[in-house]
Amino acid sequence: MVSNGDTAEDRGESIRIAAVQFPFIPIVIHDSENNWLSEPDGKINYWLNGKEIAEDFPVLSSVFLPQFSKEMTEHIRTFLSEDYQDWLYITIKDILYSLVKVHDVDIILFPEYSLPLEINSDLKSLIMSYSDGRCIVGGVGSICKNSSERKNRFFICNNNDIVYGEKVQPNNMEIDAGIKEGEGPLIHEIQLRRISQETIFTSVLMCSDSIEKAKDGSRVQDQLIKELNEKELDRNKINLSLIPALSTKTTDMENIGKICAPRFHEIVVLANCSFFGESCIWYPPTPGAKSISTNKVDRGDSACLIADIPLKFLGAPTSTTVGKPTSPQATPKYEIHKIVFRDESQGIKVDSENFFALIAKRLDIAITLSGIAFARCSLNDEIKNIINSSNKWKELQKEISDVAHKDDLSHTSIRSSDIVAFYEMAGTENLYMLMLYMLEQYITDGSTKAKVQDIMSYVQKMSWLPGPNLWPSYSRSNR
Repeated sequence: MVSNGDTAEDRGESIRIAAVQFPFIPIVIHDSENNWLSEPDGKINYWLNGKEIAEDFPVLSSVFLPQFSKEMTEHIRTFLSEDYQDWLYITIKDILYSLVKVHDVDIILFPEYSLPLEINSDLKSLIMSYSDGRCIVGGVGSICKNSSERKNRFFICNNNDIVYGEKVQPNNMEIDAGIKEGEGPLIHEIQLRRISQETIFTSVLMCSDSIEKAKDGSRVQDQLIKELNEKELDRNKINLSLIPALSTKTTDMENIGKICAPRFHEIVVLANCSFFGESCIWYPPTPGAKSISTNKVDRGDSACLIADIPLKFLGAPTSTTVGKPTSPQATPKYEIHKIVFRDESQGIKVDSENFFALIAKRLDIAITLSGIAFARCSLNDEIKNIINSSNKWKELQKEISDVAHKDDLSHTSIRSSDIVAFYEMAGTENLYMLMLYMLEQYITDGSTKAKVQDIMSYVQKMSWLPGPNLWPSYSRSNR
């Protein structure tokens, strides 16, 4: 745990805020060929190496020939998506329990693109259950199959009510991915249990929107002015600026925090993905304080940054030099609590596996399935895509295992001869059964394994494949 030397026990007249920095697969779901949740690597190579994954790693469906029916391919995709969402649910559940029940946090900010509430009703219900008297904010991502509606969205959950907003100005990468300009709203009103007599006006500016607001004539600035006028609000009534981000660089957002916190006496909170880090909280200046911000959370770390910020000086604009102390309030206090997974011991404990272990396991499944596809078909030019995919996935698997620095993540490469031998050993022409059998080997949870065995038994009795509703239903049965 990192802190500025003060404890957070005596909160006094302060607001407790947490910025959550953790690893995740960005929620980008546009169609069957652009669904990052259902890809075995979750596009992790894109974020680790800064290059477009499509150049080197074909999507999952491209490694299956016609012998793998569309229905079977979609079942595999559904499994990988549900598998990840189960991991995410467990991780978020334990983070929220610690922040709310243990640390009594008032406002919790998650990164951009991190929480798919629109396709995960369990996660949505979980968020709502922790929002009584509190506010939870995060990025929903882009979930759409209609090209005219592809927008990057966020949610604000306060007192069991959820409202959504849209990113106004997508960045260049998002525009290339087909994400459209949004319409906000960017300004929201929240009520907190600790200060129930007051309304806190909050702006939510996802990533590039926070930078665009400083540009005269920008769509973001125009949208903010429009909403202020509609609400008949003065700019100084915005007490809190939340920045959910998924950004390789945070310098511009840091500059926004350094300027806005002292000049407008507002709290600025940045929560970024752990791949890039530097999540931080900026606050109005106080006498005796050496800084107007917390420490940044290091790049690569998963952690919750928790800060207690005195309330009395909020919304009091100053004409003095930016950064000069203007209020006699107490010094803000903060702590950084690392998020630790099953194999670690100190910090905010979550009962889910290391993120890189999850990705390595998904890649292992993909290597096996592409090998099965190879073994099922006669060798021809069409097969080369499968072979290349397996090799590249093996390379990426090793890279991810190396990043995680975990010896137990190393996997034995699967040779085509091994796949053929396994296929012959299975003694079945039913590839769907073979896939189920392989997945059963990777599942360690007893109740989940039993559900897969039930599906296997069901398939053996029928001459046709089970409906899609059977496949995703087992994933969350062990919660």
